[in-house]
Amino acid sequence: MPHLSKKSIPTDKKEKLTSYFSLLLQDPRREAILSEILTETEKKMLLKRLGLIHMIAEKYPTHAIASILKMSPSTVSRYELGIVNNRFPSSLKFISKTNPASKIAQFILGLVRIPFDAKFKSLNRVLDDLEGKTRSGRR
Repeated sequence: MPHLSKKSIPTDKKEKLTSYFSLLLQDPRREAILSEILTETEKKMLLKRLGLIHMIAEKYPTHAIASILKMSPSTVSRYELGIVNNRFPSSLKFISKTNPASKIAQFILGLVRIPFDAKFKSLNRVLDDLEGKTRSGRR
């Protein structure tokens, strides 16, 4: 778990930083910038959370989500409750099937599954499955 200082940020500064972060997400260099400033643990945490919300929205069973994403069932349950209580409306919209960004969420979920699928398939086959085709070009 990343270390987080217990010192709080004043509300006005937090609002400015949040606004700045929103601008960052719109910048074409965002991928490079986020790669520079986020640790591997932070990246994994964000990917897992997006995958978690996606899987809940797709009605995966709690135990399956916990197993695939290597999370505790209680964490999954907390997010399920959060969805019921409308805590993640923007996240759900981002990953919804009607939003083209759902392909991103599905790809993220596929990446998280690679270590598990790789036990049973070659890496090439796993990557082909993520792309929705086989090496021979058949679907």
